[in-house]
Amino acid sequence: MSNVLQIWLPIFAPISNILRMNTKINNDLLNLILEDARSTAILFGVTKEKYREKCYVAETIENHAFEIRKREIPNKIARLDTLYINNLAVGCIFSLKISASSYHMASLYILEDYRSKQFYQTLSLKNKIDTTPALYLLSSYVVDIVKNNKHITLEVTNNNESAWRLYEKPLASSTTNITSGFHLLSKNEIQAYAKIRGKKIGKWYELKTSSNRIGTGVQWSHIPDYGGKPERWSTNRIYHASPIGEEAFIPDIQILERLLTTSQRVISILLYGSLIKFLLSRIYSKIKNLKSK
Repeated sequence: MSNVLQIWLPIFAPISNILRMNTKINNDLLNLILEDARSTAILFGVTKEKYREKCYVAETIENHAFEIRKREIPNKIARLDTLYINNLAVGCIFSLKISASSYHMASLYILEDYRSKQFYQTLSLKNKIDTTPALYLLSSYVVDIVKNNKHITLEVTNNNESAWRLYEKPLASSTTNITSGFHLLSKNEIQAYAKIRGKKIGKWYELKTSSNRIGTGVQWSHIPDYGGKPERWSTNRIYHASPIGEEAFIPDIQILERLLTTSQRVISILLYGSLIKFLLSRIYSKIKNLKSK
């Protein structure tokens, strides 16, 4: 197997470089999308430079310029929200529209030097501020989605504690009149979510939240069983943020709307994305992962 990989990896590596060049986007920005979601972003074409970024948040914090810029494909099925600090891209959210009223957050990534308390040293901050780059990006993104009466969902594995604790934190104070922030979906809500995503439920688990309340986790039927404890990789937490007054996530998605959303996705791929580049990126990623084992 190793000999086969040594033959094919050098072939697909330059193809991957061509792939990135053809998207006409800075490689650093592409790398801000988690690897599991990167190919999907390429598939929908949202990484192409021709879709210009639009700044929707800009302010100065402790003499540092914070900006959040949004890049969307024309039919708004896919979007990238990127945080720039002093004109350097340090974090990114990639999301897809999964219904007429909902976006799914497929990826949130922040450069290591800008995570948690590390960013104080990176930016040489002497005074404590009431946010972090991750929370700043997340809060601003939620406001931009929810103010248009849209919902947001996201999945995170239960063992990724640093991530789910972020989602359970209160969002910036400026969001309180728009949304109450993220909450774990209940069993009924997960069932509704599963229908929208086309996923089958395997097992249920009780999970603790950061406030020591009990929530519900799910293991999808297609996910292998990685052990007997809820802390394992195979257990997912499903979170939801919504406009004030619409906290429940039990949408009545009709067959016609599902067909419409599916057709919009297909059209997006055909008009704006690249199936070939997507396949090449997936093949290269799998070969690279095999070589690392």
